[in-house]
Amino acid sequence: MASVNLRTKPVTTFCRNCHSRIRFDKRPELFDIVVCPECEEEFEVVDLSPIQLDWPSDIVDDYEWTDNESDD
Repeated sequence: MASVNLRTKPVTTFCRNCHSRIRFDKRPELFDIVVCPECEEEFEVVDLSPIQLDWPSDIVDDYEWTDNESDD
């Protein structure tokens, strides 16, 4: 009887910042946080088919907008 290769196709996607390939050891889950091995940018898995990354929604810009700014 022939042996069956149970390996699955490697799961990969590309960094939105530097476009390097990001490889997953196991299939990611929705909202997992991943770090690009090249640029060390942090991303959140926002879709699984195909795998899509986006910047995590809890990251806030350094500049905070306020409603009380004036042009004095």
